Order: sequence, then C-alpha cells, then structure tokens
Amino acid sequence: MKTRRLFFGLATDAGLQRRITAFVQPLRALPALRDARWSHPSLYHITVRFIGETPEDHLAALATCGERAAAAVAPFQLTLTEVGMFARSRVLWLGLRDDEGMRALRRLHQALSEALAVAGLAQPEGRPYQPHLTLAREIRVRSLDAVPARLRTFPGAGAGWPVPGLVLFESVRTPEGLRYPQLASWALGGPGTDDARA
Repeated sequence: MKTRRLFFGLATDAGLQRRITAFVQPLRALPALRDARWSHPSLYHITVRFIGETPEDHLAALATCGERAAAAVAPFQLTLTEVGMFARSRVLWLGLRDDEGMRALRRLHQALSEALAVAGLAQPEGRPYQPHLTLAREIRVRSLDAVPARLRTFPGAGAGWPVPGLVLFESVRTPEGLRYPQLASWALGGPGTDDARA
C-alpha cells in the first residue's frame, strides 16, 4: 500500500514569508552560514505534530483527529522572536515568544497528540515539544557565536501572527526540491468562538 510522509502544522501567509525572507538575507550572507541549506519561503511553517510515513487509508482518521484538535483550541497569535539552533541536527531556526499564544499552541499540540493516541495513529514523542520555524539545515557552526547579536532578533517584536488554523501537510521530495502540499485544514474554533471550521 502506498504511504505518505505526513505532519500537522501551522502555515504561513505570503506577507509573513516576505518578512522572514528579508530577515534571512543578511544571515545567508554570513561566511559561516553561506553553505547552509536554506528553506524556501513556501516551506516556512510551525510543526505541531510529526506523523511520518503513513498508509493512505489512514488519511480519513487523521482528518478526524485534526478536526477535533482544532475545534478544542480558540484562535491565537504567535510572535517570532530570536534565532536559535539545534547543534546536533545542524538546524537554524526562529523561536516563538513564550506568551498566551505559545500556551495555546501547546494546548493544540496536546489535543492533537491525545486524539492521535486514542486513534492509534502515532507513537508517543521521544522528546519535549519545542515549536520553532526552520530557517536552514546542514549548518556547519556549533554555536550562535557565528551570528552577530544584531542579526538574531526578528524585527517588529510584538506584532502578532494570527494563526489561521491547523493543516495536515505532506512532505514530498521532487527533482525541483522539497514541497509541503496541504492535504486538509481546519479553522481553530475553541469555546467562545464562532464555528468556522471548513
């Protein structure tokens, strides 16, 4: 049976993608980061729950889990903050402000994880959830000392990014590069909000 590599996440719109692209330009020019594999703007997202290789006949059940989790959390906003890195996996990323928006994202992650566990569709995660937006992979530096302090903070701090909803993405490798087509999406609709789920 055919499988698909899947994950749940939060999409970014064109305006936010342009802001991140402008922020990344001076980082890309740094000698220490010039050889990194930089994410295409269309790939910018926040992963909520990675699923991995999944049989196609599980898609309907995954959609049910996504719908339930999105319905359990009210709409929220996220704010991008500082550059960070995972030295072991050689990933450069943007972090999120630890505020009510972050707490709502953690509730969404928890609701989704619980729904997936009940449905038997995902194994428990082996590490704590650390939401971030990946900027580049295969970086060669081992610390942020290679990035000047003035280039580490995302501009416009305090400007919230309204999260439109939860998305089920597929990760597809093509001759032109990686793509993340959206298979399904659900508007957030927790208690006290209008029911606008698609």
